[in-house]
Amino acid sequence: FKNSTGSINAGMQTICAFLNGDLGGMVIFGVKDNGEITGQDVSDKTRTSIAEELKKIEPRAKINTDYIKLENIKCQYPIIILKLIY
Repeated sequence: FKNSTGSINAGMQTICAFLNGDLGGMVIFGVKDNGEITGQDVSDKTRTSIAEELKKIEPRAKINTDYIKLENIKCQYPIIILKLIY
């Protein structure tokens, strides 16, 4: 879990660590380490920043990026899920 994309470098390091394994994995922005869902304000800048950081990963990997608004949660912002696909 990463509280926000302010932790994008740590999120990308985690994706790289998943690449060294063979099980895949996911990084979720907008969730605190204790599991509390805070969401992430998603602007064009946020989307661009994520895309630019993902382009830096070598070797290239299939990574799905989903922006999910959770219903029944008192949170106005979606969470962002980066999922490494094998």
